[in-house]
Amino acid sequence: MKYWHFLPNDGCLQYGSKEKVKLKHTLMHSPDFKPILCQQGFHASKRAIDALYYAPGSLVCLVTLHEKIVHGDDKSVAQGRTLIAMADATNALHEMACKYAEQALSLIPNPDPRSVAAIAAKRAWLRNEITDGQLAKARA
Repeated sequence: MKYWHFLPNDGCLQYGSKEKVKLKHTLMHSPDFKPILCQQGFHASKRAIDALYYAPGSLVCLVTLHEKIVHGDDKSVAQGRTLIAMADATNALHEMACKYAEQALSLIPNPDPRSVAAIAAKRAWLRNEITDGQLAKARA
């Protein structure tokens, strides 16, 4: 089974050895290691949206879990984890935020034009049509 996991933007483990994670590499704890949800082991989620809740950065990873695995409601933890694929999801996450903001505004009869303009500015920033400074001005 494949799972989702997010890494910090530097591509290193957030806890433990803090080593750089490598494609197709399996990280494994010792045979006597006992994975415990939220405490120790290699975590991942069946759904990307669940993994996003725990994301320390925007590097999204597709992984497999190995050996001893404990399943929770929205995540699992295992003795081992292998990185299958990794991508920078920064722009996709910004785009998703814009989409959800637009959906929320669509529920309001007369949304504040400044909110609509801020979302438009964010999308323009994603297309490199405005600078960071111009985006900050739109946000303000």
